Amino acid sequence: MHCFLCCDSSALPVAEREQIAAELLEANNVSASLKSADLINIYDRFFAVVQNRWPDAKIRREWPLALTLGKFELHGTADLVLETAGGIVIIDHKTFPGNANDLTEKAKSFAAQMVAYRLAMEKATGKTVLATFIHFPVSGYLVDISVKETPDTFIEQCISATRKQEASAVA
Repeated sequence: MHCFLCCDSSALPVAEREQIAAELLEANNVSASLKSADLINIYDRFFAVVQNRWPDAKIRREWPLALTLGKFELHGTADLVLETAGGIVIIDHKTFPGNANDLTEKAKSFAAQMVAYRLAMEKATGKTVLATFIHFPVSGYLVDISVKETPDTFIEQCISATRKQEASAVA
C-alpha cells in the first residue's frame, strides 16, 4: 500500500495502474487481502483530499530527512511533503486498521516522529511546517497531529523515553 501511495501513477492508463498495483501486492505477499482496485481507490480517494485541501501544493514523495539534536542523530523519510505558498505540510502513511478513536490514539504514538520530521524539514528548508498528519489509508482517516515542540523539549522527551525503556528492560 505504502509503495503504491508513493507512486505518481494517476496520469497512467488504468490498465497500467492495475498492473503496478497487482505487482506490488504480489511482491509484498498481500494479494489475498487487497486487490488492485482497492489500492487504486485508496490512492484516488487520498489524492482527491490532498488536491481539494491544498490545490496549489507541489507534491514531493519520499523526502529523506536527517536531524542532529545534541547527541541524537535522527534519520527518516517523510512519505509526502506538500509545499504550499504558506509553508509545508507533512503526511506520513500508516497501515493500521481501526475506528476513529483507535486511529486517533494510534496517531498520537507517532507524535515524536512527526516532531522530528518538522524540526528537520524546517532546518533543511528554512520554511515553516504548517501541519503534520498521519494518513491511515485502510480507513481513509487523515489525523492532524501537529505538535509544536521545541528542540529542547523534544530532546528531553527522547531522554525520558529512553530511560523508561531502560528501566523496564532491567525490571
